[in-house]
Amino acid sequence: ACLLAAPVTALDIEDITKAVSLQLQDFTVGVLEHKMPWIIAFTPGDESAEATALAESLDALGRVGIVNTKKRTDILKRLNLQKENVPAWRVYAYGDKSPEGADFKTAEEAKAALLASIPKDIVAVAPSQGVFQEALVGAIQAGLVPLLFFAEGQEPPALLSKMAVWFPDSYRVIYMPDAADDIKKSFNVEKLPHMHLMLAAPDGASGQMGFRSVPYDRSKFGAYKFKNLLRFLIQAEMELRKGNMWPEKPEAAQKRAKAAPVADIPKEPVFQITAANSAEACPASKLGLCIIALLDGHPNNAALQAQIDVLTKTQDLPSNRGRALHFMWVDVRCHPTFGAEFGISVDSAPTLIAVSPKKSRFAQHISVFDPEHIAIFISGVLSGKTSIAPYKALPAVGGEDCAALYSAGDEAAGDEFDLNDILGEDVGEDERKQVDEGAEAARQAAEAAADKADRELKERIAREEVERLNKKSKKKSTKAKTEL
Repeated sequence: ACLLAAPVTALDIEDITKAVSLQLQDFTVGVLEHKMPWIIAFTPGDESAEATALAESLDALGRVGIVNTKKRTDILKRLNLQKENVPAWRVYAYGDKSPEGADFKTAEEAKAALLASIPKDIVAVAPSQGVFQEALVGAIQAGLVPLLFFAEGQEPPALLSKMAVWFPDSYRVIYMPDAADDIKKSFNVEKLPHMHLMLAAPDGASGQMGFRSVPYDRSKFGAYKFKNLLRFLIQAEMELRKGNMWPEKPEAAQKRAKAAPVADIPKEPVFQITAANSAEACPASKLGLCIIALLDGHPNNAALQAQIDVLTKTQDLPSNRGRALHFMWVDVRCHPTFGAEFGISVDSAPTLIAVSPKKSRFAQHISVFDPEHIAIFISGVLSGKTSIAPYKALPAVGGEDCAALYSAGDEAAGDEFDLNDILGEDVGEDERKQVDEGAEAARQAAEAAADKADRELKERIAREEVERLNKKSKKKSTKAKTEL
């Protein structure tokens, strides 16, 4: 039987490294409607020794199909080809399925083109907790099931690329190279290599999104060989879909959200947090999320109004209709203690946090400051897919006179002296160079300190998320083993 890869359950495992003769339905569904890369051999028969050898050499990193030019005139018509002008080989690259494809004269050229089309990052390599956290959240937001693979060596094994190629719309393959003992212990990894799936599932007690582990059972499926892993992934997807445990694709969620009735929640204008309204801005009794932008309010920040407008545009997006969201901003340059509670300085502006006042927890947006990326961030927080960390208390904004503060700063800047005016001609080139080097060293030290603070915050959030996932995984991994 021919693998169409859509649906994947149509697979005959033993055919994955063979050249298969295609019919019109096979070609339309398996080749043109799936990300799997294909090489098509146009031949006057149903078999081709050269195509067979090519399929074996690809070793499941792509597929080889045969179009019989005498019988399959329907496929030729679909491709606007005539018998007399068919190419020898046509490549349909990974993820690019225009009917025209790319034509080649030799099998070697076609193979090189197919392999070059596979993205270099098709397997996410996560050497640190921060990278792992990013890959995990990205997978969940894309509606993919994270597949974690632990092994020795920095380069991911070839079978991981094969899994990513065969299941691009089902799994996100994440490689954990040379994981430390504490990381392996937290994921119940006793022996390498090790693989398991991570399924997002809400925790009934807390309401937050947790994870349950579905490990690869070597006693049932055999050693870590690609065909065995393929059987496991096919069966896992079938069982999870049957049990309605498969993640929802973003486009499906958006469609469902548009069809759902929208709650009548009045929209509040975006406002600035000041001493006058600080107590009422985001009190513990407030429902939903406070979306607080930390901006540089200095008059010299020409982008300030545009950054405030980003909040308004985000608020007006269709995806935020009916959500209990409260948009506001604070001048973090004038009120640095507000940002300090969340590990944020003015050097990080513009940035944004989502605060759950009832739970005293928050998450920081660390991506692009625009409506689209902020909306994705908000959805992740609301769904529990983005980690939220505790904070002690929402800081009050004091009564600092920001205008006076900035005016004084500008006057001080205007009074800066010229070293040459003070020291005159007595300043030599060496002395001037020393002063310049000292200033540059101070600037670099300040930048390094800011970078370190930002990095430590991200690492802390990632570490807390991993610890939370580990607790969920340990509790439910034993139960999950019996489900497959």
